[in-house]
Amino acid sequence: HASVVGQQSRDDTLTTSGWLAGVALRFSSLPPSSCKNTSSPRLLYAMTPFVLHKDQKVRAASCSVFSGLSHAHRLDGLNIIPLVLHLLKQETEPTVLDAIIDILPTLAIHKANVGSVLGLIYQMDQVPSLVPRTLRLLFHLWQAHDRLFTLLSDALTRAIVAPMEARVSAAATLRDICMKK
Repeated sequence: HASVVGQQSRDDTLTTSGWLAGVALRFSSLPPSSCKNTSSPRLLYAMTPFVLHKDQKVRAASCSVFSGLSHAHRLDGLNIIPLVLHLLKQETEPTVLDAIIDILPTLAIHKANVGSVLGLIYQMDQVPSLVPRTLRLLFHLWQAHDRLFTLLSDALTRAIVAPMEARVSAAATLRDICMKK
């Protein structure tokens, strides 16, 4: 009986994760201008239990939905930021933490969110192991907002004297900057 319950639980997790991936794909495929000045609080509230789910695969998949939601409905980023702050403080699973951190660049698409997202990135920059990640996040923010190049440039300058992993990330970021421009 216990093996049947365990199998049912795994099947439910796979089904839920698959459904969430489909929802995220749908939001990501919407052009941002189609929902430029709209908000969908009902959907946001409906999705919140998934990001608090007990299974890490469901939590990680729900993060991609929030990323897609903030891409399609830019104003929802204002509502998602407090949730992201809460999740960053509570989450212990590395894969889910990565998924949460990956939400940040899409939250900053709306200019009202840039300051809050930069504040989060600056807090992450204080942790030496997260410096490579912050460089990549700043690069993605710069792609959306040209005015952030000075911040990216400062971070790249600081990365030169950082550990090897940060220097490799800085080199990859410089390569991507050159490819973009």
